[in-house]
Amino acid sequence: MLPNATPRKGRCQPAMSSSSSSSTHHLLSDLAIHVNSQETFFLNEKIVCAYLGRLRKIIKQEKRRTQIKISGVEIDDFPCGPSGFELVAGFCYNGGRVRLSASNVSLLHCSAVFLGMTDKVRSGNLLSQTEDFLEGMLDWPLPDVVSCLKTCDSFFPYADSLGLLQKLVSGLLVKIAGGRCNSADNSSASSPSSSPFDDQESPRSKLRFSFSSSKPGGRVEWWFDDLVRLSPLAIEMLVKTLGSYGSENNSLTLTRFLLHYLNKHKNWVRHKSELPSRVYSGLADTAIHGVILGGRVAFSYRGLLWVFRVLCGFGPTKACEEELERMIGESLDEARLDDLLVCGNGGGGGSVYDVDLVIRLVRIFVNSMNQNQSQKMRRVVRVIDEYLREISPDHNLNMPKFVEVAESLPKSARDSFDGVYRAIDIYLESHPTLSFKERSRLCRCLNFDKLSMETCKEIAKNPKFPPTVAVQALMSKTSMLPTPLMPPSPAQGDHHHHHHHRQGVHDKTVEIISKSASLSESPRMAKVKEKKKNVGLPDLHVKLDKYTCSPARGTQAKRQVVVPVSEDKGEKMEMNIVRMQKRVVELERACTEMKNQMSRTTTEHHNDSGPPYDGDAGGGLKLMAVLPSSCGESLGRICF
Repeated sequence: MLPNATPRKGRCQPAMSSSSSSSTHHLLSDLAIHVNSQETFFLNEKIVCAYLGRLRKIIKQEKRRTQIKISGVEIDDFPCGPSGFELVAGFCYNGGRVRLSASNVSLLHCSAVFLGMTDKVRSGNLLSQTEDFLEGMLDWPLPDVVSCLKTCDSFFPYADSLGLLQKLVSGLLVKIAGGRCNSADNSSASSPSSSPFDDQESPRSKLRFSFSSSKPGGRVEWWFDDLVRLSPLAIEMLVKTLGSYGSENNSLTLTRFLLHYLNKHKNWVRHKSELPSRVYSGLADTAIHGVILGGRVAFSYRGLLWVFRVLCGFGPTKACEEELERMIGESLDEARLDDLLVCGNGGGGGSVYDVDLVIRLVRIFVNSMNQNQSQKMRRVVRVIDEYLREISPDHNLNMPKFVEVAESLPKSARDSFDGVYRAIDIYLESHPTLSFKERSRLCRCLNFDKLSMETCKEIAKNPKFPPTVAVQALMSKTSMLPTPLMPPSPAQGDHHHHHHHRQGVHDKTVEIISKSASLSESPRMAKVKEKKKNVGLPDLHVKLDKYTCSPARGTQAKRQVVVPVSEDKGEKMEMNIVRMQKRVVELERACTEMKNQMSRTTTEHHNDSGPPYDGDAGGGLKLMAVLPSSCGESLGRICF
């Protein structure tokens, strides 16, 4: 006996009376048969050799009978395994009788062929009985034909080599075709060779494939669920028998069945650790070719997206996947937000959603756009801005991928960038660890000229945005502000007019920044003021020194605005004041840098026409905070 074999002594022996002696029992089990090194059967040599021609030849070829009786006979590569050999042994011990059914006839037939159980060995042997049973296949109901084909999964290659699979598949197609003819009203009889997948209607008269939660695969034929039980190898053979495999698929019915089949099997593939097999990939390609052939006439936009979600998990070829993406991307204007929220598979920096897919679809749409399709572009802009706000809270979405989505549309496509600003604001809120450089790069997605005035003010008050971005946003709106016009003197000419205009614009910008910085703390100031009245705390005066410069006279005029606020001895109030001062300082520094740049630009353009622009002469913003002695400490003077 083999070391790893499992002995089954007397497993297939007939029942014995109580008077049987132990010597008789030994005679009935005089041969050990090891099947595929998995299990061992102890049988009577005379009984089994009366039906098994292959076993009889093995025993006759052995020259040492004693060695056979000690070690037994090994039957390797038995396609039907120990379970098949057990049925064969039962057939032998039962006098050549067995109860055949659709669930065991394939197993017994292949076992009989391998073991040589022909009529030459014994009349009415197992092989002839299984062949007679299979001849009546056309009278079986469809579920029995499917069950018979399903049992071939464990020995599929061997059954295919015998022609059994082709016989079963042909019978399956005949049953489907016959059922279709019987279910049709006033239909003429069809020949057995007619295919149930032949589409008699024109493409425009077929049922449109649309997305539905109850029936995501569209119309389901009566035989769809029965064939779902079959293995992908069996389905591949069925498709090849029809001559519709791969690019040769021209049947919408077959396409709908493949989509239904793959949708039912997607959970099985997802739970497997290995990649989808070649067979699933071929079926997915066949379905994609059918979808492309049907086009938008047979498939709605949501139906196409559902098809993509189902098939992308089965590993279709790159060419087929790109063709399906092209078909979807060209009609992106019909998409809604829910359609684009496709679960990711590790793409987009580990994002929850498949961001890379959306980027590819947008690029396909942009490349396919014509000049007279602005309405479609506006619809795509709206849904992409909604998509940006939806994916912004995802902590696994990295900054470059977010920027890539925002910049997938050309800046000229958007009439307003307010939606992009809101998405960036949400992203910064969900990713507080971004560096200054990363936040600045993120804000380059914005077109400040296409931001509303209210949005620019929000940016100036938003501490999550870099101060330079806030200044740029406000500077983009200076052209909309009224500036006083002062006629230049004859000696100064056009230089002072241009200089005065730039200086007035700059002063307006500084004024907006000052107001935005103070307004950001106004609700808190009101609460503190009310608390001061109740507690009796002294006032804290924040002095804003506003310097303006008159280009004509070169003199400075000083305005001082005193804003009454109050302080709290508590730690929370001090932190709020420091935070407010820090924001004002950041805005002031950015304003100073931009003012210096403007001064240098003016100097370069008017180096010979008059005195250069003095960047430090005007437009400066100073903040002086003086705390009373009761506070115990002073924040000091912050001045630039």
